[in-house]
Amino acid sequence: MGLEERSLIGVDVRQVRKFVIRREVQPKGEGKKPYTKAPRIQRLVTPQRLQHKRHRMALKRRQAEASKDAAVCLDLYLSPLRITKTDVGGLQNEYASILAKRVNEEKAKKTELRSKLNLVHFVDVMMANTHTERRASSMRK
Repeated sequence: MGLEERSLIGVDVRQVRKFVIRREVQPKGEGKKPYTKAPRIQRLVTPQRLQHKRHRMALKRRQAEASKDAAVCLDLYLSPLRITKTDVGGLQNEYASILAKRVNEEKAKKTELRSKLNLVHFVDVMMANTHTERRASSMRK
């Protein structure tokens, strides 16, 4: 029930529940008395909700205008600093070489770490084998 309908019949927001159309339901079991069901009450269109909506829309408009202004300012600021296509090619090559160098360094670190871990694992296995051999020899006696 909207604001106009409520104002026509002079109903307050809290009194709307009285005017919801209910339907009677017959229960399946015998001896049970019938009950009523009502649809869910949707959000009511109140002056406060309309004001909130106007406020949200105004914020959206302001944000859109601000982002447009920021884009224009940024474009004006960057226009003398624009990079030509030949500069971009040189920058790409330089970036690719730096990236390749870093990738190779990471690979070297990983292989070094793997070799250290393999050595530690090897030592652990050897220590475990000698320990089990001692235990087995002491049990033979």
